Amino acid sequence: MELILPALTLVGALAATYWFCLRPMRNGRCVTAPASQAHAVQAERAAATSRRTAEVAALRAEVAALRAHSAADGVREAGHP
Repeated sequence: MELILPALTLVGALAATYWFCLRPMRNGRCVTAPASQAHAVQAERAAATSRRTAEVAALRAEVAALRAHSAADGVREAGHP
């Protein structure tokens, strides 16, 4: 019974540490991080987004080419019995 208050204090300290320190660090928004590090994280995210956008555009172009090729094959097959 006498350990309830220390146990609750420990749980509260762990929860506060996670909520105010670990969670923001995992999201790249640490308060104690230098501005250059936060800027680097933001720049890295922007670069990843642009790479992803470029990859999606390339895949869409590939799908369009495959569909055009497939449609051309269908036209050729329909013309030859």
